[in-house]
Amino acid sequence: MRHRTLAELEQTLLGSSSGQTVEPPPDAVARCQEFAAAYHSRKHQQAPEDRPLRAYLLLDRWDDSAVAAQLTEVWPEAAESRAAVPDTFYAGREGEAPCVVPLPEIALPDGGTNTLAQARAQEILAEWLQAASRQAHKRLAPQDLCAMLFSTDSADWVAQHLAKLGFQYAPGGTSVRMFRYQDPRVMQRVWPELSAAQQSMWLGPIQIWWSLIQPWGPWAPEDLMESGERTGPPADWFKAEQPTVPVEKTGGGDAKPIAERRAVARSTCIGLGASELGGIGERKNARDTTA
Repeated sequence: MRHRTLAELEQTLLGSSSGQTVEPPPDAVARCQEFAAAYHSRKHQQAPEDRPLRAYLLLDRWDDSAVAAQLTEVWPEAAESRAAVPDTFYAGREGEAPCVVPLPEIALPDGGTNTLAQARAQEILAEWLQAASRQAHKRLAPQDLCAMLFSTDSADWVAQHLAKLGFQYAPGGTSVRMFRYQDPRVMQRVWPELSAAQQSMWLGPIQIWWSLIQPWGPWAPEDLMESGERTGPPADWFKAEQPTVPVEKTGGGDAKPIAERRAVARSTCIGLGASELGGIGERKNARDTTA
């Protein structure tokens, strides 16, 4: 019995020492670097009296989430500081609700990684983005990491705001519909259909809402024939920002908002307009869901 135990221990030690950690692809690291650069750029633009800018992860749920499990292990303080969205639909089962988690600044180095701890933290974040990209590629699979947010408010306050998005009324209707605002597939389809005022109300205390661009349209033949996990680079960022509302001058010199505003989706590589949203019926359904 003793020899068997030693053999198992030897196999475990050899396996852990010989196993190599799979490094995230350079593209995933580049997404993290872009996010960190934008974070510090915004921080440098803040006035001394401004509240400090913070970065958050928006998770689809906490329970049964691979990201949540690893986050608890590597950054327990951030895990303890998370805020579940106080949605009555999840009363008594808050672990299934979307949650807002502070992202430690060690994962957001300014100008590059200077320490091993910073490099490892950025690798962890890149691994989560790569996993989110694989989940997005499966189209219907749940996505653990839905978005990354900039805000000067606390996680609790951001979660309180997000609770207002969870249920929406159809125009002229009285029945409430559950709305999966945190799902990037839903968010990116709806966002271009919103007016500037609706976009501003959606974001509330959030300055920028970052998510990976989701695949849409027919499957490519090579994707249909692909087997196993996708190993390609993650998509580019889709960035939803507080809209800048244009104004026009009246005869008396006063400024007033322009009545008709065109919704704009801000993305690093594509602009999602009405033409990408399918037919009129689909666009109407998107508006009915969010009005």
